[in-house]
Amino acid sequence: MDPLSDPLRRTTLDGPATFEPEEKLVIALDFGTTYSGIAFCFPNQQDTKVASIMDWPGGESAPKVHTLIAYDKKQNNKFSWGASVNRMTDSIIGIKLLLDPTQERPLYLPTGNLQRDIKKLPKKPVEVAADFIRSIYQHALSEITKQVPKGYMSLCQQKFVLSGKSMFPPSLDCRDIF
Repeated sequence: MDPLSDPLRRTTLDGPATFEPEEKLVIALDFGTTYSGIAFCFPNQQDTKVASIMDWPGGESAPKVHTLIAYDKKQNNKFSWGASVNRMTDSIIGIKLLLDPTQERPLYLPTGNLQRDIKKLPKKPVEVAADFIRSIYQHALSEITKQVPKGYMSLCQQKFVLSGKSMFPPSLDCRDIF
């Protein structure tokens, strides 16, 4: 087989030879205090276009979804997130801010004793954030595979980009989230 037509090309780093797929998928999460959104693209394609996830669990169709999560009162491994959360129930808002309680809360979020609120959480703040991020990422993959054949998706090297203003405190090890 001609090495140039091989879907996996051989690259050499400072260690043993590795294979890197030529096809790439970049998934970007804008993790916001109030809303979060996902955009994606296949940067190696000739006419690369960035697309946004527009359909969310709960039936909402918008470029972003509420950054909310609500845990089942009996089983904290079951939860709903985003548009599928009934906002009249005990939902967790300001998930990102839970990671750094020293951040100033925006005026539009309810005030209260943040340390007390954190103690009431069914999980540690980093686990709450990880549940939300994991769910929105898995949903993004599901939505992308509706537009792109699964066979092509399996060829793609996936890169995940996480962004957000006033993101994570220096004391947080982000490996705990992913």
